Amino acid sequence: MIRTIAATLATACLMAGLVLAGPAAADGPGPTAPKGTVRPATPLPPGTVTQEDGTTVLPDGATAPPESIGKNGDIPLANGALRLFVPTTHYFMPAPEARAHLQRINAPAPAGEVLGMIAPANSRPLDDAFWGAVISHNPLGHVAEQRSERFSAPDFPDEVRAARAAPAPRLESFAVLPSHDPVRHATSWTERYAAPNPTVRSVRSEQRILGRDAVAGVTIDGRPDQIAAITSALPEIGRMVTFAPGKRYTDYVTGTDPAAGYDLPSLLTLKARPGGAATPAVEPAGDRNTAPQSALNMDSLTKWLPWAGAGLLVLALIPWLVGRSRRRKDTVEDRNLVPPEEKKS
Repeated sequence: MIRTIAATLATACLMAGLVLAGPAAADGPGPTAPKGTVRPATPLPPGTVTQEDGTTVLPDGATAPPESIGKNGDIPLANGALRLFVPTTHYFMPAPEARAHLQRINAPAPAGEVLGMIAPANSRPLDDAFWGAVISHNPLGHVAEQRSERFSAPDFPDEVRAARAAPAPRLESFAVLPSHDPVRHATSWTERYAAPNPTVRSVRSEQRILGRDAVAGVTIDGRPDQIAAITSALPEIGRMVTFAPGKRYTDYVTGTDPAAGYDLPSLLTLKARPGGAATPAVEPAGDRNTAPQSALNMDSLTKWLPWAGAGLLVLALIPWLVGRSRRRKDTVEDRNLVPPEEKKS
């Protein structure tokens, strides 16, 4: 009776496994998350001229391949380490245009490699009120989210001034004090410099987004009367910049990846953090928009249930085979016990 129940249960498990595994095998590994949808390109700024060699000349005279001007949508940068998703309200210009913009307004380039610039779709570089957000990538290594209390210290501006040698512009004050967002792993601030007149771009709004082994930068230069506009645009553009999977801040592996040599004040001073500072362990954080997955989910059941059913079937067959062998043995022994005279008859 027990063997019959076990065999029935194993058969039921095997059939259920085949039913679950069949559609999964037919459908393949399942759908994958979209990598991003490229939106229609924003029209080029008015006054743009396409030359015979295929290059495009903006009104300010800067040139770049036509496919790089006015681009938006999903844009990989820094050999795929960074991803931009530029909506149709803005457009992206490549590194040569960004460097030309910095030279035109006499502003220093941010630390690291300049990758390009994002600007509002309704503006062009020759506009008097034009501002562009320069995107950069600095391979600083891992940055520890420590010592943010230094941002509000009275002597922190002096520390920043002492760390920046000429010809870097001298920090006059912070128009917006530095602050760190531990959710986005991003530090933002706005600096003010001395200027001979109000038309000079003497305000710089900055954001640094931390990655596993590098820092992405967003830098906007503007006039003093543009402080409100550029400080409100900074977080919006900062959200367009993300690190690719494997390069995100939460991908850092303590004990395997190189230890952090910089902390949050280092983002402004570019000086290594004080010796002896402890490196905090980084707990990988899941996507807030993704529900947590159970260790025993439908995928794992689909994968292992057929094998479990087959194993139960084998276990159920073992007692039956053993019992059959014993019955055959008993039959042979019973024949040997028959008296010789009965065998003759």
